[in-house]
Amino acid sequence: MSLRNWLSMAALGGLAACQTPAPPEYMVSRDTLFFLQQLPAVQTSVGEFTAGDGSGMGVPIPGSLLTCSGDFEDSRTGDAGAYVRRALVQELTAAGLYNEDDPAVRIDGTVERISLTRKIPFTAEWTIGLRLRSSNGAELEVLEEYRFDAGSLVGATVCERAIEHFEPAVRALLETAVRTDGFDALLVAS
Repeated sequence: MSLRNWLSMAALGGLAACQTPAPPEYMVSRDTLFFLQQLPAVQTSVGEFTAGDGSGMGVPIPGSLLTCSGDFEDSRTGDAGAYVRRALVQELTAAGLYNEDDPAVRIDGTVERISLTRKIPFTAEWTIGLRLRSSNGAELEVLEEYRFDAGSLVGATVCERAIEHFEPAVRALLETAVRTDGFDALLVAS
């Protein structure tokens, strides 16, 4: 058996046999906070976040090639879309822009794509595609490909690292969103 075949089989077996914890609590990004604070102070609420047709969000830990066997849902995180929604709420709150009760604008979202891809031998990548829609009619699409060190070929380590890196992948996604031309248009009162 070639080394390549052995590595592929070890990776498949390792990912198939692991149990994973919930992702870590979301931490507000200094960079995202800085960019949000440069925008006009428009009071914003965050509405529904849904799964797009090709998102794979119905799978507990989605993967385009391989999946970990953990349950992404728990009382704290909900599913991946709920996690992204809560992260956006935290970012807007930290910037003083969040107002659930009397918003000038509402942002809804669709997680168009979410996948975890194992790159042989020691890296993996979260790919998250997000579409944001404002109540004023503006839309924005972003895609984040967050690569990280997946560690050894042992299943539990790979899955733990994947879940551990979901939070920074979402943080990078939101940093990308607020830096993208057109994000400010989402926050223009209608």
